[in-house]
Amino acid sequence: MTLAETEQLREKQQTEIDISKTIESRRSFGQFATPAQLANEIAVTTIPYLHKKSLDILEPSTGTGSFVSAFLRHAGERVTRITAIELDPDLFTAGTRLWSSFPVDYRNVDFTTAEPNALFDLVVANPPYVRHHVLEAERKRQLQRAVFSETGKWISGLAGLYCYFLLLSLKWMMQGALGVWLIPSEWMSVNYGEAIRSFFIKSVRLLKVHKFDASDVRFSDALVSSSVIWFRKDSPGGSADFMRGISLQTPDFSKTIPVAHLGSKGKWLPPVASGASSANAQLKDFFTIRRGIATGDNTFLCCPKPKRMSAISPPNISSRFF
Repeated sequence: MTLAETEQLREKQQTEIDISKTIESRRSFGQFATPAQLANEIAVTTIPYLHKKSLDILEPSTGTGSFVSAFLRHAGERVTRITAIELDPDLFTAGTRLWSSFPVDYRNVDFTTAEPNALFDLVVANPPYVRHHVLEAERKRQLQRAVFSETGKWISGLAGLYCYFLLLSLKWMMQGALGVWLIPSEWMSVNYGEAIRSFFIKSVRLLKVHKFDASDVRFSDALVSSSVIWFRKDSPGGSADFMRGISLQTPDFSKTIPVAHLGSKGKWLPPVASGASSANAQLKDFFTIRRGIATGDNTFLCCPKPKRMSAISPPNISSRFF
């Protein structure tokens, strides 16, 4: 079969497998397949970052292979091999049959415990979205120890499974390799995302972060906003592009920020539409403000002006807007 015919069959089989499983079962395993259109958008955006003529690609949670299809389509003959890791036996069997005539090697193992059989030029992933409370306590402790052993970072027990996948991917990448991750955007604004933010600041060279609008839910069966991150296994530093919008190619907002100005402890706030910094930002930059219903008792609601307190200089967080 041609690549186009294989992709058509893949989408059909993915739908059949999804239907055969309850939504509760799929959520417990974090199985939310990457839509073909999004996989192709990510592949097109990624190609300019890939400088080698031949590419060994790893996908740590492949499913039936939407990223496999996208990169075979857009990178073509540059793809020497794709190693596809999939734990679910149904998805593993389907993927193995689908891509048997292409340079794709499926492995039925758990990525978080597997050891690299090679190092790769590109790691591209839509890892399982499993919330922390679904992970058993002992499993969570094993993952925390594994991450600490590989990265020296202790990750919060509130982190979802995708965080462990991301941090454990570094040992699979050769020096200079590219990482491309499609993950929930919550890591930018929650406390347990500190380990992820620190990873992007101190462990790798962050290149680009694209946050989809909250109203743009890319997965019909997973109601979370998503982000795509590009980074290179290289010395940290430089500047990164922060973008927001529906399209990866034509974002609604774009800003380049020196990585040294980003903080792991503070939240990476959504970009201000006007580009205002925290020094001169107003409420209208963050919210739509409308006058409420008049109560008729303003003496109750209008409090006297408090006594002026000593001025305290606010922290400089303007660079954390993106």
